[in-house]
Amino acid sequence: MTRKIRVVPNNSDASALPGMLMHLRDMKGFSIADSIPDFRGWEVRLRDGRRVGTVDDLIIDTTEFQADYIEVKVDREVIGASEDTWMLVPASVAHIRDKNDCVVIDVLPIKGVADAPRSSGKLPSEQDERAIHDYYMPRRQSGENDTLDMAPARNGRRPARRDAPNSPGGRAN
Repeated sequence: MTRKIRVVPNNSDASALPGMLMHLRDMKGFSIADSIPDFRGWEVRLRDGRRVGTVDDLIIDTTEFQADYIEVKVDREVIGASEDTWMLVPASVAHIRDKNDCVVIDVLPIKGVADAPRSSGKLPSEQDERAIHDYYMPRRQSGENDTLDMAPARNGRRPARRDAPNSPGGRAN
């Protein structure tokens, strides 16, 4: 990601507990920082220009107040699905193309979108996060880096990942 996607409070009522992952849509009183447009609803494309889908939401780390994942609603014809499907793309492997109103996935394994880990619209568990990171950023050599490369919380521990209070925790169909 060429730029970190940060969120900022819009008003004095904005608050979020640190150490969580939350959908931006559930973070009342927060918005994407002014240096980046709100790109929810924009197209998502691969580096070669092929369309994948649209940005549905962002998954925000409430300790760092930045996006860990871009939640993509995948176009049904891309994967031959009969139902709506979402995938989480690490924000670090994509960039925003302001002039084209699109997000480009820079890193995609040879297996492509069809084999990318799916999302149910809920926040990812630690196991989901590991699968996502292993898919988009596989380890180079066995034993080279056996830990999940994620930003630790301020206290040095990995943040707890859970649904936000009063959050539906999933997507209504």
